[in-house]
Amino acid sequence: MLLQLDNVDTFYGQIHILQGVSIEVKEGELVCLLGGNASGKSTTLKTIIGMVRPRRGGVQLPGRRPVRRRGGEHASDQLPDR
Repeated sequence: MLLQLDNVDTFYGQIHILQGVSIEVKEGELVCLLGGNASGKSTTLKTIIGMVRPRRGGVQLPGRRPVRRRGGEHASDQLPDR
């Protein structure tokens, strides 16, 4: 398994951006995220690489520690205000 998202919920403040996202990518597979503006594509990638942490669920990549929710810390705690 190259990548696994398991029932991921990610928020920016009180805004629920990703809701129950689960993805499994196996070796040799090619995956594309498609969606309209503000559909969560960038937030999904930021969650995968650890720029934001999911409030629920987890992300697993080989060779990296799983990215999981940390108690009391939400995605909005890690991003600068604009």
